[in-house]
Amino acid sequence: AIETAIEAYNNKFGHYPPDNPDTPTLNALYYELTGVLYSSTRGTFKDPMSGNVMAPKLIKEHFGVDGFVNGGKTESALKKFYEPRPENVRHISEEHDDEDAGHGHKSHHSDEVHILCVPSPWPLSRDDQPVRIDGKAVKGVNPWRYVSSQPVNNVQQYDLWAEYVVGDEVWVIGNWKSEPFPKARLSRYYKKRMR
Repeated sequence: AIETAIEAYNNKFGHYPPDNPDTPTLNALYYELTGVLYSSTRGTFKDPMSGNVMAPKLIKEHFGVDGFVNGGKTESALKKFYEPRPENVRHISEEHDDEDAGHGHKSHHSDEVHILCVPSPWPLSRDDQPVRIDGKAVKGVNPWRYVSSQPVNNVQQYDLWAEYVVGDEVWVIGNWKSEPFPKARLSRYYKKRMR
């Protein structure tokens, strides 16, 4: 479903959703695929589902971009490519603590952003938590990894993958390979361009 939404976005805008040049884990797919309201007078973006207002500085800090392409002044102007289930949306913030599950579209903190996550949460006991904000691990969050600016596996398109833990091993399901494979093989493909 998410790949279909990304292709529909590409058909509408003529390019794939922008990625985060710093890391594949913190990307703006949630906002690009669901749409955001834009206030030209304030220069801010608003998530119509949570009501959370974001300044460009917050967007740049989290997603490495200055704003969102799929924005409009009214909800009817937004292009809705994807309707994520609440359990596949996590809101992250510096103010969250370990007891805050952060699920769904609701906003709790002023510096909060939403990300699309895979159905399998990251085990809390692991030291290799995929999402970090200012060096602090955001436990349990397992986002979709996404690269569109310099994809290694799907040149001219995008790389989208999920990572999940089985026992002590991390496995990958990517849009460039039909079978899951160990993460050790991903690093061989992505080591030079991993952000």
